[in-house]
Amino acid sequence: MNELVIIIVLAIILDIAIGDPKKLTHPVVYIGGLISKLEQILYPKDETATKISLINGGILVAIVLMITYVVTALIIYLSFQLHYWFGIGISAWIMSSTLATKSLKEAAQEIFIPLALGDLKAASQKLAYVVSRQTDDLPASEIA
Repeated sequence: MNELVIIIVLAIILDIAIGDPKKLTHPVVYIGGLISKLEQILYPKDETATKISLINGGILVAIVLMITYVVTALIIYLSFQLHYWFGIGISAWIMSSTLATKSLKEAAQEIFIPLALGDLKAASQKLAYVVSRQTDDLPASEIA
């Protein structure tokens, strides 16, 4: 069986069986921290400088993508250097963290239950954990 197929199948199994472990910090948290630091450096304090913000936004995206790629590639490369199956396992774990099927299902259920019970406040609070926009005044149809 092809190495990539093994990694994909293992990643799907890991994601469905385990999901995102609660006690491990998800890689997206580190990427978000990097983005926050770069925003402080790259974005001007004057919000009217939209042209500079647009260019700096492109620079920010490029830096985040490059750093994420290099770190991930280095981790995978070093894992394979230690042992072939260790590299397969680490690759599968990294890939499973990009799927988030189980976690998204759980998050959707946490929103759906209060929504189904008519508790829009609780549903919008749960939704705020999943999306990065204001959810306070959303009607039920938009929460759904």
